[in-house]
Amino acid sequence: MQLTEGRQSFPGGGARVGEFSAETGVPIRTIRYYEDIGVLAAPARTESGYRDYHDDVPDRLRFVKASQKAGLTLNEIRGIFREREEGEAPCGHVAQLIGRKLADVASSCSFGLAHVLDVHGL
Repeated sequence: MQLTEGRQSFPGGGARVGEFSAETGVPIRTIRYYEDIGVLAAPARTESGYRDYHDDVPDRLRFVKASQKAGLTLNEIRGIFREREEGEAPCGHVAQLIGRKLADVASSCSFGLAHVLDVHGL
């Protein structure tokens, strides 16, 4: 095991979940949940049974957090990752998802404003 960018690195280049959790602010239980539902690929295991996460996990976790802030669901995020892993550029798909979210927000705001104006007789 060696130290890589402040993390303990296994011979295959991965690291332990606690290190990625500390680096990204995503709780360990959440990272494992993402594995269970397929948002993150299940990591390889070391000979001693530890999960050996790939070095791209922090970037993926940051992407998940940013996508959730934009209103995407974990299922939608999993679909984006799946497209990328299949060799497709998910840009069009992401733009379509975000466009739908923006339309939903605009519709909600419009409905809310109409309701407020109606209640106040404006």
